[in-house]
Amino acid sequence: MHYRESPFRLRPDFADAVTTAASVSKNGPASSSAVGPNDLPSEAGLLKLFGPLVISGIFFPLSRPIINAFLARAEDPEIALATMSVTVSLTYPVIAPLFAVRQLGNTLCVDREMYRRLLRITFSLGGVAMVLLGILSWRPIFHWFVGGVLGVPGALLESGPPVMFVMALAASISGARVFYQGMLVRYGRSGPVGLAAVCFIAAVSSLMAVGIAFLDWEGAFIAAWAVLAGEAIYLIILWLPGREISRQMMTERDPSLPQGQRTTRAVFRVFYPLAGAGIVYGSLEPVVQMSMARAAEASVSLAAYPVALSLTWLVRSPIYNAQQVVIANVRDRASYLVVRRFMMKLGIAATLLMGVIAFTPLSGFIFGSVMGLTGTVREYAIYGFRLLALAPFFQAIRSFYGGALIAKRTTGYIQIGALVRLGGLFLGLYVGVRMLEIAGVFIAIGATIFAEIGECIFLGWVAQRKFGERPAL
Repeated sequence: MHYRESPFRLRPDFADAVTTAASVSKNGPASSSAVGPNDLPSEAGLLKLFGPLVISGIFFPLSRPIINAFLARAEDPEIALATMSVTVSLTYPVIAPLFAVRQLGNTLCVDREMYRRLLRITFSLGGVAMVLLGILSWRPIFHWFVGGVLGVPGALLESGPPVMFVMALAASISGARVFYQGMLVRYGRSGPVGLAAVCFIAAVSSLMAVGIAFLDWEGAFIAAWAVLAGEAIYLIILWLPGREISRQMMTERDPSLPQGQRTTRAVFRVFYPLAGAGIVYGSLEPVVQMSMARAAEASVSLAAYPVALSLTWLVRSPIYNAQQVVIANVRDRASYLVVRRFMMKLGIAATLLMGVIAFTPLSGFIFGSVMGLTGTVREYAIYGFRLLALAPFFQAIRSFYGGALIAKRTTGYIQIGALVRLGGLFLGLYVGVRMLEIAGVFIAIGATIFAEIGECIFLGWVAQRKFGERPAL
């Protein structure tokens, strides 16, 4: 049955299938996953589920280049860009654990009992993140940590605390947003994710345009409020179909998930390694910022680095989102091989796109005319973007092998991989700052690439053994 549907309504064909499964589950075990236990995923089916995630992967990270483009036109663009870069990087270690609830929604949201439990955990984690960032936004603490510990130049210390306070409010929303995203993908409903991302970017762009044009506020403060409003809209759009799924497509209790895996303690056994990895990933940005502040041309590097990185993330983010497709479809060696082939094709396609942008006149047009950068900041942003040309392919490797390990609920290896990455980053930054007399932005990008290669090698080595490609661990 084919017809147009509202993104907030369940497809009758899919709803009927789930109703049948729910009926069966009353008399025996049933699976609530979107793919049956004996079905081999097809590339066409994977692409259909992945399509809306591409939209989300493009439009959600597009907010960073758009915000940077508006900030480049603010009253003091260098200070505005650097303030936003520093404050956002400081939120990463705190909100990074929240992103692990996406995987919980992917893997454990099998019925209404688990839905309620996971939602309580999500909101509790969001509240903790909001309090921690709120404390950091207190001006004496912000000055001590950012100025004293990180060594960020003094001009940024006055504009940072108000921005950090608004980012604390946004943190309380982020966890719920990613939980509902993971839950919707589990039940084959990725469409609202794409719609929410489009509405998010529309809200952020509109508010930035109005704020820069009419408000006498510091640029980064306007950007923080725009992000907060966009996050709220994103959550509402995902919450509506998520609530409908919980009411119409979930049984009260699915016997396919045993009691031993339902407790809060069991949930946190899956969550802790993912959260630990998230904290490590979130800590990478402050480490990079601290290193650039101590390297040559600190102010220019702090301004150019987030622009190059945000545009790179725009290309690689859809591949990051594809990990949800991996988790929902990898069950055994056969499905593992099908999904791996799909992911490698995505990585190659995204890398080719990155190369076309980076090594043609398009890069000058985007960083100059579109994003409004000039002078040395523009030049360094372009060169940095070119150095990151292979980043989408590395992301495909990380997303696939990491997702395959999460599907097996062997999440401890994800945390070890994050530590491998952190160690590689420390080594690269230390060597760069100590021994190379080049701008900090290039040291940061080189160390980032080195660290990511190490993590990819480790995750691939473990996953290949878990799925029988090499002798088992």
